Amino acid sequence: MPPSKKKSQVVEEPPEMFVVEAFVGRYKKFVGGQGLTEEYLVKWHGYDYNEATWEPLESMGLVDPGTLLEPFESEAKAQGINLKDAKELILFKEAVDAGWRGYRDFSKRG
Repeated sequence: MPPSKKKSQVVEEPPEMFVVEAFVGRYKKFVGGQGLTEEYLVKWHGYDYNEATWEPLESMGLVDPGTLLEPFESEAKAQGINLKDAKELILFKEAVDAGWRGYRDFSKRG
């Protein structure tokens, strides 16, 4: 009697979902052909600040970016940051306390 052959099954796992907890920084820069662009330092839900990433709004697939931009603007105001007069880089206190020093510049505090 021949050995039974089991059908192998390929199990596709759904892509990992990342949920934005908050924007904790902003970086404005000029990109040739695109003009002024902005990236936000994204604190991801369930991850530490050292795992935050700089992302443009359009890459996050947000249905309503206002739900994150409004709290960002409120927090900036609470921290005494005028977003209209702000320089190219903004980092909230929590991000700086965690080790963020600049755009794509993180060094963990000891």
